[in-house]
Amino acid sequence: MFNYFVFCLFFVGIFTNICQSIDYRCLYPAEVGPCRKFILKYAYDYDSDQCIPFQYGGCGGNVNRFDSVYACEQTCRYSSNLQPHYVHQYRYYQH
Repeated sequence: MFNYFVFCLFFVGIFTNICQSIDYRCLYPAEVGPCRKFILKYAYDYDSDQCIPFQYGGCGGNVNRFDSVYACEQTCRYSSNLQPHYVHQYRYYQH
């Protein structure tokens, strides 16, 4: 989260729309987590601009996890209006 704010402050003049429009949760890939439950959740996939269903294991994972397609789309679909090459450079990945 701290890196996101540093990014926004550093590039505020050039990338103002990204800082105002992107919810950082939408940049993570869908992640099942280490547990083995089957809980239907939805994650935003930036490349396809779709909220996709996935099996959440019940623990761990990341914040790109929504209870419904509607919640996912309300949070993430608006970011598809951004230029992809700007977003892909600064996409969040867990190490």
